Amino acid sequence: MEQFDLVAVGSATVDLFFKIETSNPHFKFNEETNELSMKLGEKVVLDRAELLTGGNANNVSIGVKRLGFKTALVAEIGDDEFAHKILSNLEKEGVDATHVLKGNSETSFSVILNYKDDRTIFTRKPEREHNFNLSDVSTKWIYLTSLGNKWENAYRKVFELVSENALNLAFNPGEIQIEKGLGGISYILRKTDILILNKEEAVTILNSKLQIANSKDEIKNILFELKNFGPKIVVITDGGNGSYAVDQERKVHFEKAEDVEVVSKTGAGDAYSTGFLGATLSSLSVKDAMRWGSKNAASVLSKIGAQTGLLSSI
Repeated sequence: MEQFDLVAVGSATVDLFFKIETSNPHFKFNEETNELSMKLGEKVVLDRAELLTGGNANNVSIGVKRLGFKTALVAEIGDDEFAHKILSNLEKEGVDATHVLKGNSETSFSVILNYKDDRTIFTRKPEREHNFNLSDVSTKWIYLTSLGNKWENAYRKVFELVSENALNLAFNPGEIQIEKGLGGISYILRKTDILILNKEEAVTILNSKLQIANSKDEIKNILFELKNFGPKIVVITDGGNGSYAVDQERKVHFEKAEDVEVVSKTGAGDAYSTGFLGATLSSLSVKDAMRWGSKNAASVLSKIGAQTGLLSSI
């Protein structure tokens, strides 16, 4: 049985990026309503277009591999040209794809419009069973992240794998899991070594009455609230405002965000997770892990695509 440093469980997609410059005459931007519009029926000339692979688990498995560790991906894809692109890219990056399931439907994909320093995402995610076989997975770390509507069975399998083999678990729940609240994932949190959320996700998962735009002290309170549910380390990212973490000794750390010209925000959270995990696998401190996360996220923010800017060394 092959031994991995990290196995990522989650999604793999293909992302079509459209870059729109502010000078493009086919688009109009309303600053008051934050709306981007174009005329229906026009032939629109794009400034840049790229077809790349993405998906949270896919991104992290590739990112951690680039940092020098042995990784594998557990995900479900379709049986089409997009699936071939994902598998080809995994092979090129050196990520094990033995546990990537090929179904009979289409592969998940997104169309991402990048305008100024923000994006709008159109996504298509076919229903998946996520019927993964994890019985022969041998690894030091599991990175568990978002799955589709039928996620409960796969999460339970990960929980059993971690429990029975005393594995380390990093957890980054997706939108569907977060909307379920603590009741749906509390058993996972009790086995979690590292929980990584952005600030909005953290507030939502706690059903907190705190305002989204709040003080550092309030973010610290959220860190401790989450830690009380079992995670050894809790990390909350806050975009350009930096990131926060509480470690196993209940010490709170802050790391400022790197100063970077944002080209695309897609994949920045996965890049932060990648850097944090890479430093952790290197036996570095929580503070160093936050620094690695921030540097990796900044590199991805400066490029088109969730994987283009992933670093090979930090």
